[in-house]
This record gives sequence, C-alpha cells and structure tokens, in this order.
Amino acid sequence: EASQLLVVVFILGCMLISGIQPTLKAMQGGDDPMAFTTKYTLSWFSFARWLAEDIFVSHSFRLTSVFRTYPSLYASPAKHSLLSHLTSKNYSEYFYIASDMPQLNMCMNLWLGTTARIFTYVALTNCNRDKMGQLTFSARFTIDVLNPIQDFVSSVYSRDDDIVE
Repeated sequence: EASQLLVVVFILGCMLISGIQPTLKAMQGGDDPMAFTTKYTLSWFSFARWLAEDIFVSHSFRLTSVFRTYPSLYASPAKHSLLSHLTSKNYSEYFYIASDMPQLNMCMNLWLGTTARIFTYVALTNCNRDKMGQLTFSARFTIDVLNPIQDFVSSVYSRDDDIVE
C-alpha cells in the first residue's frame, strides 16, 4: 500500500514539473537560455517532460514548411503558429534535424526508465529483509561496523592492562 502511494506521489510530482503548465520557458526564467532555476533543473528528471516534448516535436517535425511561417502572419499566432508553440514551450526540433545526433527526448526517457527500474529492483530486494529471512540493514551495520569498532576501542582502552609494579 505504501509503495503504491509513493508511486502515485512520484507521478504527480513529475507531472507538476513536466513543463506543460507552467511552460519550460517560464520555469527557466524567461528569455535567458543560460538561466537555470530549481524548477527547470528538476524538470530534467521528469519523464513526463521528455514524453510531452517528444510527442509534440515528433508530430511537428513531420509538418511541411508551410506551417513554419513567421508567427505574425497568423491572425492568432499563439493559437495557430507552430513556431510560436515551439518557442513558447521551449521545445527544439534540433535532435530530429541533425541526423548524426541521437534524439535527446528518447534517450532521456530510456535513461530515466532504466534508472527507475534499477532503483525499483534495489528497493524490492532490500525492503522487508526480515520477512525474507535476511538480516536487516541495522543488524548488518551493527555486526559489520559497530561491533569491530567496539572491539577495537575495548582492546585499546582495556582496564586489564598488564602493568608491572
């Protein structure tokens, strides 16, 4: 039950920092491309950010050059202009245009999915160790770290020193 609740909270957190609302450009702090705020930095760890950007850009990349006309030529640029949408959301088609570059959106989703599965495996194998018949981390820490330290300290500061009078 706790693990399911934790997954729901994680997904909601990823959705909050995905860059859909507020947009990545607003999270970055405006027009400065070198500005990195905490929210913008956290959005790099959100699978939802990369998925939303990949879905939008993979569709927009296949559109013809007619859709890439200057935004001021439209009656409502914020509604109809592809360039206006790309710049307002801070999305880039560069990784689709440059054939020698890997698609960053896909690579980030693959990387985040792989690390999430590794963390999940580690959590599954290390949680509830006492129910699986294994030593808990606190017991293992006591046996492997605290007991040798206690043995060393007691051997150095023992009261039964052989002092010859």
